[in-house]
Amino acid sequence: MDRRDGRESDLCTFKCKKWTLFSFCLIGIITTLIAVIALCAVISVLENHDPGHISDVDFRNGKRVAIAVIATIGTISIMFELLGLLGAYKEHHCLTMTYAVLMLLATCASIGSAALEPAYWFTVTIDAVITTLAFLYARDLRRRQLRLAFIRSTGGEDPEFYPTIPVYPPPSYGATPAAPGPSYPMQTHVVADPPAYKD
Repeated sequence: MDRRDGRESDLCTFKCKKWTLFSFCLIGIITTLIAVIALCAVISVLENHDPGHISDVDFRNGKRVAIAVIATIGTISIMFELLGLLGAYKEHHCLTMTYAVLMLLATCASIGSAALEPAYWFTVTIDAVITTLAFLYARDLRRRQLRLAFIRSTGGEDPEFYPTIPVYPPPSYGATPAAPGPSYPMQTHVVADPPAYKD
């Protein structure tokens, strides 16, 4: 009973990591999309208030460049979060590990900004939590792959994470089979003596 409870607890922990990482990535995608749309809308309605120093043509070109840069950065960020989203949903180890490594690099890069501006430490903390969660989830996925490979290669059962997979041996026809296989006793046929022929 304790063994089964431990498996159920591990499975619940695995699912909790999966959907928490999925939720973080989904929130990141939605937030980035809203921010990109809002910034592009604000830049597009800006007007040139100093035409003496900046011509209208240069101002419009500057707005186009700014919108293109923001859209490019937003697209990269969305694709970045999409790696974690698909890795969590599909339970894909390679995608999740790639996302974890990229998040680690982003967290290290954001530490420099936090050192200059203390307000960024909240972002650094959130990034560190997501990075840790991604690495833990990737580790669980790797362990799951190894256990599934062991089960498929040996026909046994995983002692820690997965439910018991019973393996039924073939019938032994007389010998005592291993539990839980049923017993198949050998059938004996009695052959009667042939009738005697009289000359």
